[in-house]
Amino acid sequence: MSSAQSSDLQATLEAELKQHQQSKDLIGIAGVVIRGNNIQALASEGLRKKGSPEKLTVDDKWHLGSVTKSMTATVIARLVEKGILSWDQNLDLIPGGENPRHSDWNKVTLKHLLHHSSGAPANFSLLLLFSDDPETDEALHKERLAAVQGVLNKPTDSQAGTAFQYSNVGYTIAAVLAEQATNKGWETLMREELFEPLALNSAGFGPPKDNSNGIDQPRGHKSIFGFKFAVQTSSDNPKVMGPAGNVHMSLSDLARYAQEHMKGARGESDYLDSAQYKALHTAELDSYAKGWVIKAHDPLADGQVIWHNGSNTMWYCLLTLLPTLDTAVAITVNEGNIQKAEASAVDITRALVKAMKHSSTHQVDDH
Repeated sequence: MSSAQSSDLQATLEAELKQHQQSKDLIGIAGVVIRGNNIQALASEGLRKKGSPEKLTVDDKWHLGSVTKSMTATVIARLVEKGILSWDQNLDLIPGGENPRHSDWNKVTLKHLLHHSSGAPANFSLLLLFSDDPETDEALHKERLAAVQGVLNKPTDSQAGTAFQYSNVGYTIAAVLAEQATNKGWETLMREELFEPLALNSAGFGPPKDNSNGIDQPRGHKSIFGFKFAVQTSSDNPKVMGPAGNVHMSLSDLARYAQEHMKGARGESDYLDSAQYKALHTAELDSYAKGWVIKAHDPLADGQVIWHNGSNTMWYCLLTLLPTLDTAVAITVNEGNIQKAEASAVDITRALVKAMKHSSTHQVDDH
């Protein structure tokens, strides 16, 4: 892409963000476009926190919600490549709890968990969802194991491999399998197998934290009866279910992560071999692959679309990969009105792709 095309795309992104931030009354919104090996557009619009003067910057960190699932699956693919796990791994690595494991789980494999076809319930019990987080890593991993054991002693919601049911529990079980296979916590595995190899230096867990008394990172926002308010930096889903959705990072690092998956789709990645990328990007039930949703063909994308979104009800993120166009787009919002945030994210993504294709066509016509 030429510098002129990149400039056009930057202008389009800035205009789209401003228009949606104002028309949808969003606290803040940001976006990034990557094509090939380079970021082509990066911008933000709005505030870090309602009622505070600090504006968003392009270096701010964003809570990614369930986009984390693709990252958990990617780390597990690294363990599969190393021979530590296999996609057909059963649950025998997970020790039994106080009660014996229900026989329904005997046919469940790692692949089922990552494709949301294991029969695992959608979420953990309300008791866990409203409990305090453990204070140490060791306590967290014990509680994560105990939470999973508490699920495994009950029947599945459906027979393994027969029905799609989106499940935060399933991804937590998959992470516990990885923890048991490596004797390392999921957080450590994420650092060692993803953040460090790809130099995702801004990445961390939970909402981004302020480094001082000021508001130097975005805050999530909730809406009750139409009134929006900022939440504390500790407000998130339980750390136990972190593998299903609690990573944060900057848009530049999210672009770098997307770029690696684009390379993988082209068979050009040194991070994972092509067989593992194919496994990650191949859909089964309800078009769901391993941490990604797959649309086989979209006319605007000239081919396949690989995407995932996420929200912990206080933040929103949409990450879209367009392999045929060698392009990825990420849009983030620091509030949890999913309907509004998602509508804006989808509209902006489509506008950016149209602008890029239009610019490319004119570049060809000019020569």
